[in-house]
Amino acid sequence: MKYVFAGALAVLAALSVVAWAVRPRAAGAGKTPLVWVSDDNPARREQIELFNLLLHAGDVDWPGFSKKLHAEAVADRPCPSRQLWGLLPPAAREAVRDAAQGQPLDAGRQRQALQALNDVLARRDFYWEADFPGVTLEADEETTLMDEGALPSALAVRAVNVRLLEQSYPGLVARRLHLRLDPSNVGMQKVIVQCIGGVGPDLFDCYDGFQLSAYAKSGIAVEVTDELAAAGVNVEKDCWAAAHPNCIYEGRTYGFPTNASVNAIWLNKDIFDRHGIAYPKGPWTWDEFIPLAQRLTVKGADGRIKHFGLMMDWWNWRHFCLQWGGRVYTPDGTRCVLDSPENIAGIQLMRDLVYKYHVAPSPVEEAAIATAGGWGSGTISFFGGGKAAMALGGRWWLCTLRKYEGLRLGAVECPHGPQRTYRGYGRSTLVNKNGPHRDQALAFLRYMAGKEYNELINHQADALAPVIRYCYTDLYLHDPDFPNEDFNAVWRDIMQYGVPDEVSPFVNGNVAGRIIGKQLDMVRNGTKPPADAMRKAAEQINEEIAKNLDRDPELRQRFDELAGKVKGSR
Repeated sequence: MKYVFAGALAVLAALSVVAWAVRPRAAGAGKTPLVWVSDDNPARREQIELFNLLLHAGDVDWPGFSKKLHAEAVADRPCPSRQLWGLLPPAAREAVRDAAQGQPLDAGRQRQALQALNDVLARRDFYWEADFPGVTLEADEETTLMDEGALPSALAVRAVNVRLLEQSYPGLVARRLHLRLDPSNVGMQKVIVQCIGGVGPDLFDCYDGFQLSAYAKSGIAVEVTDELAAAGVNVEKDCWAAAHPNCIYEGRTYGFPTNASVNAIWLNKDIFDRHGIAYPKGPWTWDEFIPLAQRLTVKGADGRIKHFGLMMDWWNWRHFCLQWGGRVYTPDGTRCVLDSPENIAGIQLMRDLVYKYHVAPSPVEEAAIATAGGWGSGTISFFGGGKAAMALGGRWWLCTLRKYEGLRLGAVECPHGPQRTYRGYGRSTLVNKNGPHRDQALAFLRYMAGKEYNELINHQADALAPVIRYCYTDLYLHDPDFPNEDFNAVWRDIMQYGVPDEVSPFVNGNVAGRIIGKQLDMVRNGTKPPADAMRKAAEQINEEIAKNLDRDPELRQRFDELAGKVKGSR
């Protein structure tokens, strides 16, 4: 027994060393980091920048500082702080970022940044006046003094000044705190070990219901139902159902959705126009889709395909299974049913789109298509580069597709099978129970529930804003910065057909995902029939469930109760 105890201590010590070695670190001398473990895509960084602009808005003492705004003001203008940030020239943005990261600004660079800010403020009809040596923001003579809390945009503008001035005027900000992104520690095991060891992030992302149950059971996720309710937020009522499994566990709320999505069909209008083919309209079926996709799969003079009718990712397999009435687990989660005829029919269609109808590329054909690496590579870049007339994907693709100059896009509801149902998905952000900045982390969740964040998500096209009501505005439908994007209603309207992912409490979701992925790879490569692959996946997942029941008596008791068996029976 003493050897077992000694071994356990050694393992814990090793884990502590690893946790300390990979712990999130501050990104600037003299700053206390509020850390968010999330992926490193461009949209996430802009979301952090906006939060940092707002973070100190209510915590700053501005001696000798008066603020003046035009009486007609900008209360009806959408998300003014985001617009302000977008209007700043690159040099001014860089100065703000440097100041936020603890880097000093020399007088010349600070003056240039503040002048740029002043120019923007003049264009947006709100002005500031500061009494600091060598720094003056001129105010219009015909202005009206407004109450500090009268306009959210005023606070956002105030925060911009804080970021530029705090290095030169120490003590201006009571709490030297900022939020930074840590993409290097994404992964459930890393997050759990670090949080238990006391060196975890303040905030971390959750990608599915299994991860949420693991975070809740390990005790590292803060249950925030009451805190959000006090702020007037109810995730179950306010947010898209597609994101509920990622933040609601056994009736209690453990985070807030980052975004939500359902896949539709992207259209390359130039390819349609080139062939004189009308854009499709939904709702429609796969039987209607396939002939169109075949017409749009075109070969060049050399016999090679110039563009396919469709691009799709195989991780969207649930999208197809749902349409034929397939489920991953029984309703009580006690058994995997991927081997059902409904699931096999859904996967068979995916295979047929490649090998029978030849409207989507095989892995060999994909390998022949040149693409750049990095975030957003693969299917998105194939479509953006004109290699397909249509593609199955989410609104979040726009984060990358906007970079393709001249690309004329459209969108239409995805074809459906026997059921007009699609896979709904998203992510959420949770708060570390052991984090040093719990109050500020909770403030970030409230920020995610607010107007600024939700309008930013819609503007970025980082899927859809998590709060439903912000997707039912004219600003969502017609973003003035992107007047050609006339398809936003498609993404919103099909959310009602989105079905969240299923979760079984009796199997590790990551393990189940690896089993399914391995079998689907063989289908995708043309080396295994869908029926055989799905039967094998169901068999192996059910074996994993049996192993977990043997290892965990409490899990066994719960399983027996759900399955209607006598307690303790096998």
